[in-house]
Amino acid sequence: MTSTTKLLIVLALLALGAPGAFAQTAVSTIALAEEKPDTRAEIIVSKTGAAHISGFKVVQRAGSSYFGRLYWGDTYLRVSLRGNSKTLLRNRFEEPLQPADINVGDMLSADGELLSGTSEFSVNAVTIHNLSYEKNHRQFDGTVMSIDTSASSFMLATTAGTVQVHVGPTADVDKGTRSTTGTLQLLAIGDKVLRVRGVFDRTTGVLEATDVTAFFDVGLLKPKTYQGILAATPSPGATELQATMAGQTYRLKLTAKTQVHTLKRKPITLARFVEGDKISFYGAREEADPSTINIDIIRNLDL
Repeated sequence: MTSTTKLLIVLALLALGAPGAFAQTAVSTIALAEEKPDTRAEIIVSKTGAAHISGFKVVQRAGSSYFGRLYWGDTYLRVSLRGNSKTLLRNRFEEPLQPADINVGDMLSADGELLSGTSEFSVNAVTIHNLSYEKNHRQFDGTVMSIDTSASSFMLATTAGTVQVHVGPTADVDKGTRSTTGTLQLLAIGDKVLRVRGVFDRTTGVLEATDVTAFFDVGLLKPKTYQGILAATPSPGATELQATMAGQTYRLKLTAKTQVHTLKRKPITLARFVEGDKISFYGAREEADPSTINIDIIRNLDL
């Protein structure tokens, strides 16, 4: 068996028997490429008592104070961090946290002053960073790769990789002058997302969006001439028609001013139109529904 044959067999097995390989296309790759923080234990104390510690593992918490250990292999040192109402809590991206965002098992770094009058190693913390907190505010732009309406999410291809975006019930989605909240109905595969902002969770690879702004080509709204096939015979007094173009059905709106002509531009009525006729028409799409076209002139090319 040649090496080429072996390679083809492996690729075939991956395609037929490894569904997980396809499932991974729906997982963000941004988080995989990001550098993890250094959580190794470290203590630095100046001659004046200013202290910096890193790699502090929380074992217990009591209000705004945290008790834990610094580990160097099998050796450890018990340390306590004393916080107060002025202590700044931050994630590793310098964004503010709440006390509830620090839990047992988290790794912290802190800066402050040694607590006087005690034999244990205690620090009055001025600033505490939670190195284990894997969420931060992010902004991305890119192209919509796929949409999962059941999960209210879509995959976005960015220059840094793919990211899964979840649109919750309070997230705003804008496209042109249209705006919705908590839905994906304005988005389509291939859309250019100019900006999506939210909180990115590296543990799940999901961006919880607060707002999404998608590009809308206003050129689509300019009046132009189209050609298609009449999808249904119009009923008497009809003010709307249906036509197909490139496999998609469009809604054609007529008004009292709409001109109806033959191929040679002779006036006729819609009563002479039947399903399957080849037609051309001039009009402008509606931004609220680009599949709806307001018609100024329509011609039956079969008459």
